[in-house]
Amino acid sequence: MRLNHLRLKRSMALVLAALFMISAFTACGGGASNTPAPVQTSTPAPAPAPPAPSPTASSLAAAPSAAPVQSTELKEEDKYGGTAIFELDAEPYNINHFASSGNGQGQVKMATSDYLALYNPHTGEYEPRLLESWDLSEDGTVWTMKLKEGIRWHDGHPFTAEDVIFTYGYLSNPEIDLPSPKTFSIPETYEIIDELTFTITGESPIPSKLAEWDTFLPKHIWENVDPKTFSTAPEGNLMVDVGPFKFAEYKVGEYIRFVRNDDYYGGKPYLDEIIYRILPDKTAAAAALESGQIDFVTTDAIGAEKLVANPNLASAFSASGNVARFYLNFNDKDFADLRFRQAFAHLFNRDLLVAQAMRGYADPAYSDFAPTDFYYVDDPFKQYDFDVEKAKALLDEIGFVPGSDGIRVKDGRRLEFDVIIPQNFQPYFEPAVLIMGPTFLEAGIKLSPKVTDSSVVSALWNTFDYEILMSGTTMGPDPMRYRNIFAVDTNIMQYKDQNMKDMFASAMAKIDTTEAKKEYEAIQYQLADDVSNIPLWYRYTVFAHNKNLVVEDAVLHGNVFFRFMHMEKLYKLK
Repeated sequence: MRLNHLRLKRSMALVLAALFMISAFTACGGGASNTPAPVQTSTPAPAPAPPAPSPTASSLAAAPSAAPVQSTELKEEDKYGGTAIFELDAEPYNINHFASSGNGQGQVKMATSDYLALYNPHTGEYEPRLLESWDLSEDGTVWTMKLKEGIRWHDGHPFTAEDVIFTYGYLSNPEIDLPSPKTFSIPETYEIIDELTFTITGESPIPSKLAEWDTFLPKHIWENVDPKTFSTAPEGNLMVDVGPFKFAEYKVGEYIRFVRNDDYYGGKPYLDEIIYRILPDKTAAAAALESGQIDFVTTDAIGAEKLVANPNLASAFSASGNVARFYLNFNDKDFADLRFRQAFAHLFNRDLLVAQAMRGYADPAYSDFAPTDFYYVDDPFKQYDFDVEKAKALLDEIGFVPGSDGIRVKDGRRLEFDVIIPQNFQPYFEPAVLIMGPTFLEAGIKLSPKVTDSSVVSALWNTFDYEILMSGTTMGPDPMRYRNIFAVDTNIMQYKDQNMKDMFASAMAKIDTTEAKKEYEAIQYQLADDVSNIPLWYRYTVFAHNKNLVVEDAVLHGNVFFRFMHMEKLYKLK
């Protein structure tokens, strides 16, 4: 007997859809309701299920469309052609997106790659992509997955189950030239059933397999490439993949160009090509949009008001799933002291940061999970109320005493820190550090913002050469993905706690959603107790674009790694 078909039609989907307002920018207070996410154990059925009941669902009106309806009468043949130009706010660390990270990597991946399935926040379900169907065994240990027929790599070779299984083995090779080889908290084995069908079997339940955002390597290209040379191999420059657009040209520091994949399994894309212009400066990107040099931007809190007010542009915003964080390096002997981290945690006035640094385009963060994540709870970090006196008392206890200039010192170490800020986050992270400054100085700590090239910041995930880093993460909605931040030894904080690893392994294996909810809640509270990092705010994703770029059918997605559910359905009005 199979598990009952449980669909991810949840009240969370209604909350997210309601947030997807068009040019209606108001700061929203409070966290999302704590609604557990059912495990999607089989392929979605054609008929939609009703949403799960929610205290807030009855008060939500039907969600507006993700973008203004710019044209409903255009003939199908008239949608084809043209070029759309997007901004990319950071140079990709590597054009081989498997060997890169950050927003640039996500945008390259969404243009050229595709996923087994992808969670759609508008419907609250996993949407089949490369998969035709999937099924999870009653005990939660065996996934049977079947690929769609007719999918081809960009070079014309067929995409098969062999490519999938090869990728899992290749990327998990411990000798692969990657900062973080693919790891599995639960050991898995694979079996190819036929050309399109394969099974994944875990030693214990693996109910969240669809949430892993897996993309794949063409076996016929990579099987003879030594994993030790993966990140620098010339094969990585070819970007042979299965997505709607094919890599055509990369001019470092200027742009990346992709051309239409006429054989895309999801249908021939409307646009002839897309171009990502590399524009780390958000002000320059906004100016380029307003002057018509580019067609679409994901803007920041500083530029949002001006772009939203521009009558010649269309705009929208959505919950992003992003958590802005203050990372403290556990390799530093002082940050390894829990009391030291607790002192820092008492020094953040989140309401002030949201109001001034984020201009209201965010909500204060009191959990390591985002409100868009399954099993989110909104209060773990509220135990560290904003209280300078409590911070001072903890620092006194450790032995840091104020010097003649007020900066605390112990054994010759002064509490002066550079806060590393990725260049693409500079417009609001740097002001945030300056806003924090007087409070920290009152406690005897001096903070100085240090804006750093994003590629250099990406390298820190390998070198850990920093004291304080301010950055953000977009994981969810399935919280199993947070394992990669908090339960692997390569995490950026160098927070290594066996109990946390065990907690994630246990939660990830839970099929019963009531049990999973209980365990993921416990994880959030334990992370706060440990002050593994300090969450600051949950920002909104703000989009602005030229009105002749029609985005409605492409379905805007608040997660910055995606932007669209269907890039192939973007088109431009002639």
